[in-house]
Amino acid sequence: MKKTLTSAVIVLSALLLFTGMAQANELVNLLMSQLGVTQQQAAGGTGAILKSAEESLKPNEFQQLASTIPEADKLMAAAPKVEAPEQKGMGLGSLTSMAKQVSPELGSKAELAQSFQELGLEKEMIGKFGNVIMDYCKQKGNNIASSLLQKVIGF
Repeated sequence: MKKTLTSAVIVLSALLLFTGMAQANELVNLLMSQLGVTQQQAAGGTGAILKSAEESLKPNEFQQLASTIPEADKLMAAAPKVEAPEQKGMGLGSLTSMAKQVSPELGSKAELAQSFQELGLEKEMIGKFGNVIMDYCKQKGNNIASSLLQKVIGF
């Protein structure tokens, strides 16, 4: 009984931590209200974009972007894990792997699209997320972060 109660408390604490993180994050709330996405999609999509930025930008550039977004590290942890091609067969994972071999930038964009797909979002949502996040960066007075994000997403 005590072990079951302890396990339940741990699970509940983890759920509350994740819920509290997303609710406290005004960017996640903004994405939810403007795009009609769920909390998990907002956090995971933002995290996937940040992961792509980390791969694409110089470390100092990424730090400038990440410093504008509250709890960026937790959002990145919320991003879907993109499975290796051997785990998924000849699907999008295989194409992502091939794209990375041809061009790391192209591979990063393919990985981003795959992350959005795993969240149940169309790839067109990447641009919509990007616009909301860029506007958020501008509102926080960081036009450079907004420009860096534009460079990552590619529009």
